[in-house]
Amino acid sequence: MNADDVRSVLRRSIDEGGLSDDGGPDETAIARRVRGARRRRVATVAAASVASVALVGVVVWQAGRLVDDPPSPATPTVTHEPSEEPSTAPSTDPSDDVTDEPTGDPGGDPDDWSDAVFPACGDAFAGLPERTSQLVVTEGPDGPTPTGGGPWLTQVRNDGATEISGDVAYAQMVVVDGEGVVVATNDPTSDWFWGAEGSLHLAIAPGDTLPFPVSPTWRCGDSQPLPSGEYEAYVLLSVGEIGVSGPDDLEQAQGGPFPLLVDDDRQPERLPVEPPPGAVEWTTACGDTWSAPEPTTGFALDLEHEIRSPRAASDDIDGAAQVTAGAPVTGVLYNDVVLVRDGQVVTPPPGSDAHVLHALSEGSRVPLGFTSSLVGCDGSTLPAGQYQAVVLTLLAIHDPGSATGAETYVVATSDVVDLVLT
Repeated sequence: MNADDVRSVLRRSIDEGGLSDDGGPDETAIARRVRGARRRRVATVAAASVASVALVGVVVWQAGRLVDDPPSPATPTVTHEPSEEPSTAPSTDPSDDVTDEPTGDPGGDPDDWSDAVFPACGDAFAGLPERTSQLVVTEGPDGPTPTGGGPWLTQVRNDGATEISGDVAYAQMVVVDGEGVVVATNDPTSDWFWGAEGSLHLAIAPGDTLPFPVSPTWRCGDSQPLPSGEYEAYVLLSVGEIGVSGPDDLEQAQGGPFPLLVDDDRQPERLPVEPPPGAVEWTTACGDTWSAPEPTTGFALDLEHEIRSPRAASDDIDGAAQVTAGAPVTGVLYNDVVLVRDGQVVTPPPGSDAHVLHALSEGSRVPLGFTSSLVGCDGSTLPAGQYQAVVLTLLAIHDPGSATGAETYVVATSDVVDLVLT
């Protein structure tokens, strides 16, 4: 898959585009999920590092910290074990600090959630629960929206004293007509609920407010999209583990009702998001002259596995990494391993049918693997010789008005590594 294919998938996906009731997950359940995530982490490093425009990450909840557990269903299968040697630097992975039992962090209660609600089509909607969540949705659409959907930005605020991090279900809206009857809703048992080609990841520090892209629900079941007209919308951000969480163990951040105007004549528009200051636009293609990007975003890319050299050209590069956001960001984040020989880029861009759309506050950390199959521009295995390798953290921002559907920026880079292929 070439760069245009990647951008096409991104455009198509965005255009189309867990825990208990009462007080949220109890401490015993949290500790059990954390221990399970740590056991599964080693076994899933290879699968986690393959997604290029995407690493589908699943996150479990623990007081005040993020524990990552990338799943494999939406990620291409890897036939090699992770080939990179662990870095000798001290690990900064938040999961290393997690004990077998909850710490009882007095800084706040991340389990302060509203009850999850999933009204049925044709029912009168009773409204949102009286108890509000620590995470609050504060804004509706700022203008008319197209028939059949189209992403728009809401604002999500963390009113608690602890960071909230996790994957958000792809179906996020309930719409009612003038009589209060549900005419579009979310079905947590459907395949579409978690998204067909990727996931949405949210990480927000206490007290912060972030723009978050909402993927509308414009229909009930297999019915036709809503016709033009005036409605009311509720935004329900359901959080849980992809492939694990069911309707009874999901948490929700909620907001509404918001006025919703559906207009047949409205066309999808670019989401009003921009790259962080200091990002460098990335347009380099395989075969181009190499010019090292120098982003000044404050983002940090920490490789948890070093790129080993020398190595056979058949020995794919696969490793784990952590990215720390140096500024608020909304878009698709992924890592790309670029190989250079004699001043020329000799590897094509990554390709995948899955992606992770991130909404991150400053200082939040996310796991992003890195991989390269060591093939050249023509798809054949690279010849033996001396190369340089560098890992780039790239940000793709959806732009329906552009020819490619996305603009791509470099937000962080690793050190350049001398690489010998044998």
